[in-house]
Amino acid sequence: MKSVFKFCKQYLAIITGCLCIVSTGMHYGWPSPALPILLSPDSPIKITNEQGAMISTIQEYGNAVGAPLAAFIVDRIGRKLCILSSAPIFFIGWILMAQINSLAVIYACRFFAGVADGVTYTALPMYLGEITHPNVRGLSGTLFQVFYVFGLLMFNVLGSLVSLRMATYIAATIPLIQILTFSFMPESPYYLVMRGKVGEAEASLMTLNNGEDISHTLKDITSAINEKMNEKPSRWEIFTEPSNRKAIYITFGLRFFQQFTGITALNFYIQQIFVELDVPMEPSTISIIYFGLQFIVCSLVSIIIDWTGRKPLLLYSLSGTALANITLASYFFWSKDLDLSGSNIRYLPIGTVFFQIVIYNMGLASTPMLLLSEMFNARVKAVAICSADIFLSALIIAVSMFFQFTKDNFGIYVSFTTFSIFSILGGLFVLYFVPETKGMTLEQIQDYLKGAKKENIELA
Repeated sequence: MKSVFKFCKQYLAIITGCLCIVSTGMHYGWPSPALPILLSPDSPIKITNEQGAMISTIQEYGNAVGAPLAAFIVDRIGRKLCILSSAPIFFIGWILMAQINSLAVIYACRFFAGVADGVTYTALPMYLGEITHPNVRGLSGTLFQVFYVFGLLMFNVLGSLVSLRMATYIAATIPLIQILTFSFMPESPYYLVMRGKVGEAEASLMTLNNGEDISHTLKDITSAINEKMNEKPSRWEIFTEPSNRKAIYITFGLRFFQQFTGITALNFYIQQIFVELDVPMEPSTISIIYFGLQFIVCSLVSIIIDWTGRKPLLLYSLSGTALANITLASYFFWSKDLDLSGSNIRYLPIGTVFFQIVIYNMGLASTPMLLLSEMFNARVKAVAICSADIFLSALIIAVSMFFQFTKDNFGIYVSFTTFSIFSILGGLFVLYFVPETKGMTLEQIQDYLKGAKKENIELA
């Protein structure tokens, strides 16, 4: 109880900071109820399947603009202001999208929502990693995913209860709430030390640690920042320094395998998949259960990850997604030639998808972002997270296009067969190359990446 009270200010900063991720999740959840409406004969805007796919993915192109923009400004204006800058973009976008009267407006709003995503996905992991104690950092990294899934779930629930326009107006309240709450949170002490504002950094640490003595923490932060800032800078440092190359290999590799389990394709097309299957449940109901399970599991993982560690959850997650993808591939392969309408086996894909989303959210959903916030030093962190964000956007576009192409031209079983192979390869990657960072400070993780033996590092 005492530790909970000690870190209560950190929890508050995490929750209010992550409200922008609720907006992101709602934008990613928007296509699930919206595309069936836009593709229907009664659509207010007549669109093709290809235009529907572009609506789903155009956010990623905006992301590729927002991430480098954030990398440029996050060390100049600060993590906090960078995060807050996304709120007006989200708000205006939701208001315009509520009209649903032009495909061009939808494209533009989702593109700029992607710009806001790129800004927050670069600045927020830095902020969360820099304001939290090692014993809380795992929770902060997984809450990032909890809020994202909450946004997905919220929009799908709203889409089934009220009109798409009303759901969009409700979504516009989230960025307003963030402006009213996160504005009062402290700035990252790491950023303040980087700008020479040691007094403000001390005040920030005092607030975040509820008045506890922070002299040792401030000394460690100042020492680490000064050491990096006094070194001769290089624009290629992220590639030339061995510890940074190792961090890139681990974090980018994990991102690749995360996306090639096929999770983005399921998130985007969950309702359409079950419409085509003609399963005995409403697609909107399946969608709500699907995202609801994600939210429950993410919430549980956020509680246990600082106890279980990162690596075991990743291994369980990849093993489970491999099994689920193999099952789905087998079902879709055999069902194309068989009439399963009167058989109980038609329930198999529903159960398998629900199982997959549970097992995916045990580790794969949140751990890659958590490791990304942990593994880079302060001087290159903005560039690293920006690059990872652009890489993620490219992966999401590639996976979505691959899924749509293989589904339309070869059969959906080809998609899931490919995803199962990458899930198995991802498990081997985690087993042999991904370290366990549970209980390590950011400075200790840097020592480990530079070659220090973990048994020689005193954990927090």
